[in-house]
Amino acid sequence: MKKDYKEAMKWFRRAAEHGDNQAYVNIGILYGRGDGVRKDPNRAVQYYILGAQKGESEAQGLLGMAYALGKGITQDNEKALFWYKKAAENGNIDAMKELGYIYETGRLGVKKDPEEAERWNAMAKKTEEGERN
Repeated sequence: MKKDYKEAMKWFRRAAEHGDNQAYVNIGILYGRGDGVRKDPNRAVQYYILGAQKGESEAQGLLGMAYALGKGITQDNEKALFWYKKAAENGNIDAMKELGYIYETGRLGVKKDPEEAERWNAMAKKTEEGERN
Protein backbone atom coordinates (compact mmCIF):
# COMPACT_ATOMS: atom_id res chain seq x y z
CA MET A 1 0.00 0.00 0.00
CA LYS A 2 1.43 3.35 -1.07
CA LYS A 3 1.78 6.03 1.59
CA ASP A 4 -0.03 9.23 0.68
CA TYR A 5 1.39 11.87 3.01
CA LYS A 6 -0.51 14.73 1.35
CA GLU A 7 -3.78 12.92 2.05
CA ALA A 8 -2.62 12.17 5.58
CA MET A 9 -1.82 15.85 6.12
CA LYS A 10 -5.33 16.79 5.01
CA TRP A 11 -6.87 14.43 7.57
CA PHE A 12 -4.47 15.41 10.34
CA ARG A 13 -5.40 19.07 9.81
CA ARG A 14 -9.09 18.21 10.05
CA ALA A 15 -8.46 16.20 13.19
CA ALA A 16 -6.54 19.10 14.75
CA GLU A 17 -9.40 21.47 13.90
CA HIS A 18 -11.70 19.12 15.81
CA GLY A 19 -9.54 19.01 18.93
CA ASP A 20 -7.36 15.94 18.33
CA ASN A 21 -4.11 16.95 20.03
CA GLN A 22 -2.19 13.97 18.59
CA ALA A 23 -2.86 15.46 15.15
CA TYR A 24 -0.56 18.38 16.01
CA VAL A 25 2.23 15.88 16.64
CA ASN A 26 1.55 14.09 13.36
CA ILE A 27 1.54 17.34 11.38
CA GLY A 28 4.77 18.43 13.07
CA ILE A 29 6.43 15.12 12.24
CA LEU A 30 5.42 15.43 8.57
CA TYR A 31 6.95 18.92 8.41
CA GLY A 32 10.03 17.75 10.30
CA ARG A 33 10.64 14.89 7.87
CA GLY A 34 9.37 16.58 4.73
CA ASP A 35 6.79 13.86 4.09
CA GLY A 36 4.12 15.19 1.71
CA VAL A 37 5.22 18.77 2.36
CA ARG A 38 8.41 20.77 2.02
CA LYS A 39 10.65 20.00 4.98
CA ASP A 40 10.30 22.85 7.47
CA PRO A 41 11.71 22.32 11.00
CA ASN A 42 10.41 25.74 12.11
CA ARG A 43 6.88 24.83 11.14
CA ALA A 44 7.26 21.40 12.76
CA VAL A 45 8.13 23.10 16.04
CA GLN A 46 5.11 25.40 15.79
CA TYR A 47 2.88 22.32 15.71
CA TYR A 48 4.78 20.70 18.58
CA ILE A 49 4.16 23.89 20.58
CA LEU A 50 0.43 23.72 19.86
CA GLY A 51 0.26 20.09 20.96
CA ALA A 52 2.53 20.64 23.96
CA GLN A 53 0.42 23.54 25.23
CA LYS A 54 -2.63 21.28 25.03
CA GLY A 55 -0.94 18.64 27.19
CA GLU A 56 0.07 16.14 24.48
CA SER A 57 3.09 14.36 26.00
CA GLU A 58 4.61 13.30 22.68
CA ALA A 59 4.53 16.92 21.49
CA GLN A 60 6.12 17.99 24.77
CA GLY A 61 8.94 15.48 24.32
CA LEU A 62 9.51 16.48 20.70
CA LEU A 63 9.57 20.14 21.74
CA GLY A 64 12.14 19.29 24.41
CA MET A 65 14.25 17.60 21.76
CA ALA A 66 13.90 20.59 19.40
CA TYR A 67 15.13 22.94 22.14
CA ALA A 68 17.96 20.55 23.06
CA LEU A 69 19.19 20.31 19.48
CA GLY A 70 18.29 23.82 18.33
CA LYS A 71 16.37 22.30 15.45
CA GLY A 72 13.58 24.57 14.22
CA ILE A 73 13.96 26.81 17.24
CA THR A 74 16.79 28.52 19.13
CA GLN A 75 18.71 26.04 21.27
CA ASP A 76 17.80 26.47 24.95
CA ASN A 77 18.86 23.96 27.61
CA GLU A 78 16.44 25.23 30.26
CA LYS A 79 13.44 25.00 27.96
CA ALA A 80 14.59 21.58 26.76
CA LEU A 81 14.66 20.31 30.35
CA PHE A 82 11.32 21.94 31.11
CA TRP A 83 9.58 20.21 28.19
CA TYR A 84 11.30 16.85 28.73
CA LYS A 85 10.15 16.92 32.37
CA LYS A 86 6.63 17.96 31.39
CA ALA A 87 6.47 15.09 28.88
CA ALA A 88 7.85 12.60 31.41
CA GLU A 89 5.40 13.74 34.08
CA ASN A 90 2.64 13.13 31.54
CA GLY A 91 3.79 9.55 31.00
CA ASN A 92 6.10 9.85 27.98
CA ILE A 93 8.59 6.99 28.26
CA ASP A 94 11.02 8.41 25.70
CA ALA A 95 11.26 11.63 27.72
CA MET A 96 11.86 9.65 30.92
CA LYS A 97 14.71 7.77 29.25
CA GLU A 98 16.14 11.00 27.84
CA LEU A 99 16.10 12.58 31.30
CA GLY A 100 17.89 9.52 32.66
CA TYR A 101 20.57 9.98 30.00
CA ILE A 102 20.80 13.73 30.62
CA TYR A 103 21.38 13.29 34.36
CA GLU A 104 23.75 10.37 33.79
CA THR A 105 25.96 12.32 31.37
CA GLY A 106 25.51 15.90 32.53
CA ARG A 107 24.13 16.89 29.14
CA LEU A 108 22.24 20.19 28.67
CA GLY A 109 24.31 21.83 31.36
CA VAL A 110 22.92 19.80 34.26
CA LYS A 111 25.18 18.51 36.98
CA LYS A 112 25.73 14.75 36.69
CA ASP A 113 23.40 13.09 39.16
CA PRO A 114 23.40 9.27 39.16
CA GLU A 115 20.51 9.10 41.63
CA GLU A 116 18.33 11.38 39.51
CA ALA A 117 19.32 9.41 36.40
CA GLU A 118 18.30 6.16 38.09
CA ARG A 119 15.01 7.68 39.23
CA TRP A 120 14.04 8.59 35.66
CA ASN A 121 15.27 5.27 34.26
CA ALA A 122 13.32 3.33 36.90
CA MET A 123 10.22 5.38 36.14
CA ALA A 124 10.60 4.59 32.42
CA LYS A 125 10.98 0.88 33.14
CA LYS A 126 7.97 0.81 35.46
CA THR A 127 5.84 2.71 32.94
CA GLU A 128 6.91 0.37 30.11
CA GLU A 129 6.07 -2.68 32.19
CA GLY A 130 2.68 -1.19 33.04
CA GLU A 131 1.92 -0.66 29.35
CA ARG A 132 2.72 -4.30 28.57
CA ASN A 133 0.25 -5.61 31.17
